[in-house]
Amino acid sequence: MRAQIATLLDEFEAQGESVRLARQLLLKERRLPLKYLLRAASLEDKNSTGVTDVNKFYGQSAPNFLHIGSARS
Repeated sequence: MRAQIATLLDEFEAQGESVRLARQLLLKERRLPLKYLLRAASLEDKNSTGVTDVNKFYGQSAPNFLHIGSARS
């Protein structure tokens, strides 16, 4: 899968597309973003939590299986 993504990015780049960010995020980062559910607040009043949406928090904690140094590459 990594080779296929790299090939596609190379093709897009050859067509003049900017792929630097995609290459960095998909192939070079050691961790991928992961959406966390911090609390089940669907029944809570948003004013009580002080945030717009308590269920949307992203962290960089998922191992990137496409990273060249990962165990699954």
